[in-house]
Amino acid sequence: MTKTIDIRQSPFKQFSVEKSIALRDPILILEDGEEIRALLIQICKTLGIAVEGYANGKQALEAARKNRYSAFIVDLETPFMKGQDFIREIKSFLEDPIILVQTGNNQPSTIIEVMKLGVLDYLIKPIDIQVFGHCMKRIVEYTQKKAVEKALHEETETRLRAQLDWILYKQSWLSDLEKTVDISKVTLNNIKQTFLSGGGFGAIVSLIEILETSAKFEGENCVLPKEIAHLLFQNNQNVHDTLECLEKSMNILNRDISNQKNATNLSDLFDLIQLTIENANEKMSDLLTEKSLSISFHKSLQSNAVQIEVDKDSIQLILEELIVNAVKYSRKNSKIFIYDKIQNGMLNLSVKNEFDPNAIPGVPREKEILVKQPFYRLTGFVYESLPMETFFSGLGLTIVDYVARKHSGIFQISNILDHSVSEIPVETVLASLSLPLKY
Repeated sequence: MTKTIDIRQSPFKQFSVEKSIALRDPILILEDGEEIRALLIQICKTLGIAVEGYANGKQALEAARKNRYSAFIVDLETPFMKGQDFIREIKSFLEDPIILVQTGNNQPSTIIEVMKLGVLDYLIKPIDIQVFGHCMKRIVEYTQKKAVEKALHEETETRLRAQLDWILYKQSWLSDLEKTVDISKVTLNNIKQTFLSGGGFGAIVSLIEILETSAKFEGENCVLPKEIAHLLFQNNQNVHDTLECLEKSMNILNRDISNQKNATNLSDLFDLIQLTIENANEKMSDLLTEKSLSISFHKSLQSNAVQIEVDKDSIQLILEELIVNAVKYSRKNSKIFIYDKIQNGMLNLSVKNEFDPNAIPGVPREKEILVKQPFYRLTGFVYESLPMETFFSGLGLTIVDYVARKHSGIFQISNILDHSVSEIPVETVLASLSLPLKY
């Protein structure tokens, strides 16, 4: 028999929380006991959670079909429909609903049967108020986690769908393009910006379409608009560079890194890092001067006794990519730091740079996974086709992550609050490459 709980008694008065917690949608409570239902509703309201209560499964099911709920709290023994049947019904039309069961039935067979239905938790009556409050907090945390995962999934799908839509649109546009194209300064400027952002292939196709309508044939000769021809010639080297980057990307993805690794002293690896920085300073001197940037390696480890097993060629390429990435997105008049640290048997190489939060978001927590996906961009095109650019545009961090995993290591990139820059903490981007040491 279910024990009656009097909400006027002291346990509820003793229940308190530091601050209210909230869900976007209300919670639905299915409980036929009036006093218990009132108690659970009161606790939810104290926590700042919107809630609706129903006495029988039929009413609750109708509400679930009409409205949106963040979670369901279900008693197993309810009129018109058992709790198990209610759970099965809502699972037939809701995707992965969050369900908390509370019941006086503590038989192991019943508990196993209900848990197999995919419920979040199972509480035995009489309900402990503190335990129930913590369960509500757990539901909120789980709901927030699901919302973030769903947002990431939807954003990834949207990005891939947009790429496919662009390809289909481009095919249609190339076949159905009208023969009258506005050769205005705006159009030409947009194409020029496309060139500068590394998208030369599509722009060349666009230019050729324009030339088909604007070229004039005089006998054996063809007269082209000078401005369009100049843009076409200007982009030729960019296309060659892009193809070369694509070839390098394919080479490293097809490279047998496992068989190319060799034991190397840390001092030799540090020499490689220093050499990479010197090459960056030389090859990107114009951009570094324009943005007033400096790159420096703060080496803290001196011992030659520790070794690391790496494919030095692959490591050098991804170090170049991390430096290029930092240079692209660093704010003006700032410094790019590279430093090392040994922790838990791993060598951590970190590249840190400041960014202008008014221009770019850095790498927010919810984007950390996405930025390593192929062709994902947090911002528009910035300083593409740099002299030291190695990989095909949109694949840089993907390949860094790939090479790290091929070394049984980890690559992470995210925003951090840096307290070493000034008295006021500054948000910076930290790209960390962790590689296992060889003892």
